[in-house]
Amino acid sequence: MLAETDVILLASVVNKTGDPIFDNSLDKALEVKLTESPFLSLFPEPGVREMMRMMRHDPNERVTRELGIEICNRQGLKAVVVPEIAAFGSRYLITLEAIEARSQKSIARRQEEAENKDQVIAALVKRARSCAGDWAKV
Repeated sequence: MLAETDVILLASVVNKTGDPIFDNSLDKALEVKLTESPFLSLFPEPGVREMMRMMRHDPNERVTRELGIEICNRQGLKAVVVPEIAAFGSRYLITLEAIEARSQKSIARRQEEAENKDQVIAALVKRARSCAGDWAKV
């Protein structure tokens, strides 16, 4: 369960499409959309980079699920959101999963489909907007 006072960490998007265009392009759009939510508090990116340095990682390294859980536990954050994109023919499936840091169990998982590459950002933004409200009620 996520409360308005809980701070969450956003991991880097896991790109399972094989298309390098999605390697870094979706992270910022998702961060912006989740930051706009009145229901969630996102751990700020400068804090993530500083924590990475303290953990002896490259501060520009992608935040994986495992690294996100470790950062959450060190910072006392409730959960890490792990976004993922996969391709099925010309369609794309976007998954946002919130994982409780202590138990490492999924506390919420939502998916959205995009008909084609041009609709991926819109689908990601739509799913992020609805997840923010949904997760606050989980």
